[in-house]
Amino acid sequence: MIELKDIHVTFNKDTPLETKALRGVDLAVPKGEFLTVIGSNGAGKSTSLNVMAGIAPVLQGSLRVGQNDMTNWPVQKRARSISRVFQDPKMGTCEDLTILENFALAYGRTSPRGFKFAVDPLIRSTVAERLSVLKLGLEDRLDDKVGLLSGGQRQAVSLLMATTGDTQVLLLDEHTAALDPKTADFVLQITNTIVRELKLTAVMVTHSMAQALNTGDRTIMFHQGKIIFDVAGVERDKMTVEDLFHLFKREQGEELADDSLLLD
Repeated sequence: MIELKDIHVTFNKDTPLETKALRGVDLAVPKGEFLTVIGSNGAGKSTSLNVMAGIAPVLQGSLRVGQNDMTNWPVQKRARSISRVFQDPKMGTCEDLTILENFALAYGRTSPRGFKFAVDPLIRSTVAERLSVLKLGLEDRLDDKVGLLSGGQRQAVSLLMATTGDTQVLLLDEHTAALDPKTADFVLQITNTIVRELKLTAVMVTHSMAQALNTGDRTIMFHQGKIIFDVAGVERDKMTVEDLFHLFKREQGEELADDSLLLD
């Protein structure tokens, strides 16, 4: 479980550029739930991920993961429990290292046995077994440099690397936005499989309303640093993109400024 309580984040405080990015956000994501997050640019969705990851400084409030209060934990200390996949496939991997070497670094970061396991010869069979679920033949290319992979292959590898070791929470920051529609669908399928099989708590930020409604268990929308609605279960199953759009207008009394939110 991950819980944000009364989170406030302000950038450039006490300056003419002061921006209140999050305004008293309360959010609880139960263990094993897959939450999707929608909102226009600057609404606070990515800032909320940055709070969870330890990148955005919290002015007020607390963050808990499981039994641990991680409010003041540095990024490195959170890394064993919280992993993140970014929009750019290049950000989660090192292109000059082989697939195997990239996984070695991931295991060295997240495994309780640290880098000792990362250089263990057994890692080759472990990595090959994990890659085989992708059905891309990458288990036979362990010594190929990651820079030779396509964007979709690289993002799939990033997903597997992010879920090594003791990862409890998976943060997905528009991780399909840079991919073509067919590849994006494939990566989403892999994402769902990994989250379900490993029983992870997942939070996925997306600009696509359709993607938000069709992925995971629950959808929330941010606007001006606040969560303006939260939908799950049967109500969410029946909801369409048009419903979501009209709900936003009803809650806020204004039009969406970002047309990309209406993409299929």
